[in-house]
Amino acid sequence: MFEEISHQIGASSCVGANGWVAMLESYPVFKALNTSLKADWLIVGAGFAGVAAARRLRELNQNDEIVMLDASRIGHGPAGRSSGFMIDLPHKLSSESYFDNLDADKAHIRRNRLAIQFVRRIIETDKLDPQILRDCGKINVAATDRGQLLLAIYRDHLDHLEEQYDVVNPEELSKITGSNYYTEGLRTPTTSLLHPAAYLQQVSQSLVKLGVKIFEISPVTSLVSDTQYVAETPMGRVAAPKVILATNGNIRMFQHYEHNLLDVFTFASLTRPLKPSEREALKGNDFWGLIPADPMGTTVRRLSGALYGGDRLLVRNRFTFSSSSKKLSDSRLANIQLQHRRSFEVRFPMLEPIGFEHFWGGRLCLSKNSVPIFGPIGTGLFAACCQNGMGSVNGTLSGMLVADLASGHREHQSSIDELLQTESPSRVPPQPITNLIGNLIIKKRESRAGAEL
Repeated sequence: MFEEISHQIGASSCVGANGWVAMLESYPVFKALNTSLKADWLIVGAGFAGVAAARRLRELNQNDEIVMLDASRIGHGPAGRSSGFMIDLPHKLSSESYFDNLDADKAHIRRNRLAIQFVRRIIETDKLDPQILRDCGKINVAATDRGQLLLAIYRDHLDHLEEQYDVVNPEELSKITGSNYYTEGLRTPTTSLLHPAAYLQQVSQSLVKLGVKIFEISPVTSLVSDTQYVAETPMGRVAAPKVILATNGNIRMFQHYEHNLLDVFTFASLTRPLKPSEREALKGNDFWGLIPADPMGTTVRRLSGALYGGDRLLVRNRFTFSSSSKKLSDSRLANIQLQHRRSFEVRFPMLEPIGFEHFWGGRLCLSKNSVPIFGPIGTGLFAACCQNGMGSVNGTLSGMLVADLASGHREHQSSIDELLQTESPSRVPPQPITNLIGNLIIKKRESRAGAEL
């Protein structure tokens, strides 16, 4: 039964071939678990939370045996499909202007910067490709009067937070992006832009060099405990006294929070590499990231360099609620691809009719009250799950902090305490009702977003 559920979830967590992986010249292959192992630590899930937990455990417990299992290929799953923004500032997807309240946002900013600092340090100390993370900030952009109003609200909140930003006028936006579509921008310099799949893969390679045993295509089909935990996979097993579940929404496989989490898909399209004549027509800077003023709007990134297989543009928009066991229809996917084409063409008419080389989607895990799942959920069993659509930052943070917590390490105790004191995820209605209501809300909000989409 567990194996059946695992394969169903793995199959429906992703849509299309991951463009981030496809643009890489090569990527590592880790073997599937096909034997029985004993370890001091078992980590289930090799996304942002899993690799952060493994890396931090190795720092804190240098002689311990650490095993990490992933149900799919490293970097191919939902974590490696994100837009790659490591955002330190308020970015609450369920809010119309991304922020919460002043005190909560100040704490979030501090914790988010801890996560970004951790990633930056790992890239440097493990000698990963420095182009994986680029500290070039982000620009929140508006294309409508409503978008400008949302930017004004966000700007006022940043003033109260005493955070740095620059207002960017349409002419400056055009010089940066090559697009004349936007009417105003708000540039914040402290966001970093990530190649998510390359990061996960290269960190995993580094972990192997540090003695961590990593197995992909190894879904945990059962997890039972007696004197220690035993995790079964299709071809092997791992026994360990301490287990970290870094499985995001798939924590429900292990009979935890089965009625408290929401499944939301989001989608991206990536162009082929631009030709020299197209780069000349586009002009603008060759690396940047735009966040829509309205969370229902279109995210855009320009990518360049060997790590990205040339000079490309990425667009991301559209959300849909879908249960973890249900695949999206072909007609729904075709509609989303059409929206991507429209969103791209109105922003970059000078590049028409350039085609998209890759289209993909990945599942986000949200809680109704936008809180994570963090900390002990059993004797020797810890969770770093439910990243609320911000896996690169929230996942990294929860992974490193849960490793500290499980190891009894107190360097970041105040941040650990803040997460432990967070309320539990609210209970949600059964999935058919949640999906129906959720998609109606999304449809209404997308309609209101208008040209921001």
